[in-house]
Amino acid sequence: MKQKPRLGIVVDKGEAGNRVVSRLLKLGLEVRMERLEVGDYQLSDRLVVERKTALDFLRSIADKRLFNQALEMAEKFEKRVLIVEGGRLYSSSGFHPNAVKGALCAMAVQFGISVLQTRTPEETAALLAAMARQEQVGLKEISLRPKRRASSLAQQQEYIVESLPGVGPKLSKALLERFGTVEKIFTASEQELEQVNLIGPKKARALREALSTPYAP
Repeated sequence: MKQKPRLGIVVDKGEAGNRVVSRLLKLGLEVRMERLEVGDYQLSDRLVVERKTALDFLRSIADKRLFNQALEMAEKFEKRVLIVEGGRLYSSSGFHPNAVKGALCAMAVQFGISVLQTRTPEETAALLAAMARQEQVGLKEISLRPKRRASSLAQQQEYIVESLPGVGPKLSKALLERFGTVEKIFTASEQELEQVNLIGPKKARALREALSTPYAP
């Protein structure tokens, strides 16, 4: 009898040591710790999950971090889930219930993110395991890069450029419009990259580092 493939999940290093990870291991999942650019748990090349405690969720509304993270998830992944763990969202002092409701609606309507609530880290782990089981049937491995179908050469070029750190669809198009080809983007200097809108010195340096540093697995 053929053995069923073991379910796997890529976990951001920032989640190391919490009860969710230890529970995932007890549930028999293969956990791989990586530094993820987007989200906390990646279940396939198209599904990413962001986990927040109720308090962190509320704080991320106040400092707008939630919406920046939601935009990155929407840009890079086909399927997005936000898990809000523990606590009561509508009873914290300093947060009007309408602000919470507005943020939850924005996740679903503007960013296409499903919001799920759990009570404990163990419940979060069980939910992640169930999602992994549904998502990974028939998949051989987890890719760290989301995939989408490119129907034209231009879309293929945009997709290649989007693989660079911190580059989403909007910046990918801006880079291609500025340099004309993928090759010229890959050979551009930091100073030339900084001439593109949305690219500052820090991002230009990160791009050059990714493009020029020798591969070391």
